[in-house]
Amino acid sequence: MKWRYVASMLSVLGVASVVACEEKKTRVDELIASAKEPSTDDASARREPAMAASVTPPAPHQRPPRPLPPGKWGPVQPNDPLEMQQKTLAYTYAMATPDPGDGPVDKGFLEAFRSKLEQVVRAMDPAGGDRIRVNAAQGDRRMEVEMNSGCNERTPFNLAVQRAGTPLMTLAQSGIFVVQCHDSKWKCVQSTREPDDVICVAAPRRN
Repeated sequence: MKWRYVASMLSVLGVASVVACEEKKTRVDELIASAKEPSTDDASARREPAMAASVTPPAPHQRPPRPLPPGKWGPVQPNDPLEMQQKTLAYTYAMATPDPGDGPVDKGFLEAFRSKLEQVVRAMDPAGGDRIRVNAAQGDRRMEVEMNSGCNERTPFNLAVQRAGTPLMTLAQSGIFVVQCHDSKWKCVQSTREPDDVICVAAPRRN
């Protein structure tokens, strides 16, 4: 009877240990399975960069073709081919055209700069008299300086930066994209967004 009791107890203990092992194995399997399945937060974290990468950035504003090679300023002559003159007109207009994301012109800065520029050009061209005028044009994006003489490819930069003490970058950030001079011979257009971009045309002023 004693051996039967012992055998019975061993049998019960064996079954219990098997059940415990199976339960433990089942829990481990569940943990492994749950670790393989990404949580909602993990899945969202992976989707967000993918969605961001798929968003197409806005296309930059494209200017018309430049009438002259980069680094060349002209001057474009009245007897140049009509196509070059048309390209020059379109390009110099686009130099002062705002891009879609550009902010408005700072009106206070614009007037202060216009007044300073007028004083500068009168000191530079004392014989100019009533021919000297400084006006904002093309939606206040273009500062036009009318003078008697002295306009060349370096004049807009010299007037704005060296004499009026206003960096081109500051002008661009304030919404002024072109500084232009015009005298009895030439008209020269200086971009403030691209300091190396200057174009001059032979354009005698009609008095």
